[in-house]
Amino acid sequence: MPVVLIESDRSEDGGDGSRGRPRQTFHWDSFKSLFNGGSLRTTGVKSSGLDTYTPQFRAALFISQNAPVSASPAIMERIVHCWFDKARQSEAGREAALALNRLSASDLSGFMVRAVRHEAEVLAALEQNQRQYERAIGESGVKNLRVQKNHAQLMVMVDSLSFACRITAQQQLEAKNLLLDMAIEREKTLQADHPIVAAFWEMYDYLESDEEEMPAVLNHSRDPSLIAINLNHMLEVAADRRQDMPDITELKKLLPNSRRHKFIEANRTVNSFINAQYNARANGSSVLQLQVCSGASADAHAAPLVVLRDSPQTASGARSASAFDRSGFGCRRGHHLAQSRGWYFSAV
Repeated sequence: MPVVLIESDRSEDGGDGSRGRPRQTFHWDSFKSLFNGGSLRTTGVKSSGLDTYTPQFRAALFISQNAPVSASPAIMERIVHCWFDKARQSEAGREAALALNRLSASDLSGFMVRAVRHEAEVLAALEQNQRQYERAIGESGVKNLRVQKNHAQLMVMVDSLSFACRITAQQQLEAKNLLLDMAIEREKTLQADHPIVAAFWEMYDYLESDEEEMPAVLNHSRDPSLIAINLNHMLEVAADRRQDMPDITELKKLLPNSRRHKFIEANRTVNSFINAQYNARANGSSVLQLQVCSGASADAHAAPLVVLRDSPQTASGARSASAFDRSGFGCRRGHHLAQSRGWYFSAV
């Protein structure tokens, strides 16, 4: 019998009006072991020994909710996603649904009995046809073996429905074609970025093309085949443009798995093209000297102040010094450090 989960708590950002309140979302990975008949928990047995009871999961897990499940790739591979909408609703379908609701338990209990009686035939069909369906799904472009297996098993179950209920060959063919389309769609979903990462790259494209006077707004790389981003800098630019930046802590966990732009390295020192633009626009070209101010009078836990000074350009001496944010970003007046640290991605 199926175990049904209805409308899980999937809002992590407080979008339902609970912003600011501590909460814990549902973790789909806790169901990973059930795929192979594992157990959710182990309980102790009341005895004089150390005996435990670990029941095996022998049911089907059914997830019913409006929004698609967003979980780790291991969980997404285990899900056969069937989307229901109102496109094919009709008056005849409504009447059929009402007639189904009026049926009693005694009218419907025969399916389980007939299915159990044909257990041997169902297992034989599974052994004979599953590999054939897996190969057909693979030839359609689906390379993920687990996706092939799950959808092929359901195709065999569609064939086996004729043992337990009345179903036409045309209905079985339509159901198997639908399962093939579902396998292809599941493969595309697995190849897509996490929604937070996808939103991050959409915001990057918007902010990078928003400034007409500057060739680069967020990309510090001088190499056109690479993208170098400082997340704190991007957060500042997004705030200036009134954009909601995804949570940086969550981004640091998800960006290494980026698919749109392949992740290369984090915290890499970059010869910043953006800072060079600001320096050229501020006072023209000049040679910079870096002076780190620290001393016994400074707080032992405070970061040293980084001060940039222009080297002497005329006989009258150097220009006045300007304090600069240690991160290398945030101040558009004065000179910016030539180097900064950021996350590297492939631009192709």
